[in-house]
Amino acid sequence: MIPIYRCPTYSGPDHSTDRIYTRFAPDYAIGNYVAMGASDVGHIYGQNSGLFDPDGTMFPLARTKTADLRDGLSNTVMIVETRESKTTVWIDGGTAAVVALRFDSTNPPTYAGLEHALNYEPYFSYSNPVSQYGPSSMHVGGAQHLFGDGSVRFIVDQIDSALYASLATRAGGETIPGDF
Repeated sequence: MIPIYRCPTYSGPDHSTDRIYTRFAPDYAIGNYVAMGASDVGHIYGQNSGLFDPDGTMFPLARTKTADLRDGLSNTVMIVETRESKTTVWIDGGTAAVVALRFDSTNPPTYAGLEHALNYEPYFSYSNPVSQYGPSSMHVGGAQHLFGDGSVRFIVDQIDSALYASLATRAGGETIPGDF
């Protein structure tokens, strides 16, 4: 366990119980911070849909540079808090990227739901009834987000879905209001 990888309000398990980890070792520690990989699942894991064009900052095989964040460092989320207790072990950066819009299997190729994923449950269900959390926390009303400029902001659950997705992109060209 590395305390800095854990939110003080997190009250979930210390170690993952998911088979993808327990088959190797019983003690992969949970971390509460993950990369904001893209606006939607199709833009981060859409290799099979032909859409693989991640629009976020950190995702598997990323080579994103600061200069690539054309929306501005203060308008781009890099890291987000999560209360996921199964698949966000801090040692596995390959699976530790989430997206801004909830997963909707009926909406290919982006698989984006209309709602933002912040504290949305289930964010993604990979084997019923097991569901995963995406951007989330055990704080009331929102979660902490780290931006490219190093600032940390508490974003509330009531944020507009389109605005939240815009904060996840690195070069979408969206207009971000200063008081979000």
